[in-house]
Amino acid sequence: ALAAAERAIEGRLTLGLGSQDVKQGYRNGVEAALTLGDTETVDRLLRIVEDAPIGLRPPYLAALAARFRARLAGDAPEADRLFAAAAAQFAAIEVPFEEAVVRLEHGEWLVRIGRADEGALLIAAAREAFARLGATVWLERANAAGAVLV
Repeated sequence: ALAAAERAIEGRLTLGLGSQDVKQGYRNGVEAALTLGDTETVDRLLRIVEDAPIGLRPPYLAALAARFRARLAGDAPEADRLFAAAAAQFAAIEVPFEEAVVRLEHGEWLVRIGRADEGALLIAAAREAFARLGATVWLERANAAGAVLV
């Protein structure tokens, strides 16, 4: 998956970062690298977007980069700001599914670091969005995260 995503990301050189194929490849590539625990590749991929001139950086990719940078930050306080920034960016560009994913991940992170009350609010918001969107697998994950808090 990572190799296929890397090929799609290379398409940015001819298609630009705004190409749907590049965006999907980017999302899949960073997810794959995170799953593999390959933090060096994650960082390299994040820098592709972070280092792009602001006018050439699609808002969707900027929000994804903030989300993934937050996940890469682990328990560091910086993650809190990055998750919030990613959610706000997805809300601003009206991408409710991605916004809900970030809210769920942020909520799970808050629970993990001992801020369960704050986390519960974000998890509940994500759960509502996933139910509204019919995102069954993500709704199950949100329900499981919420059940831990009960």
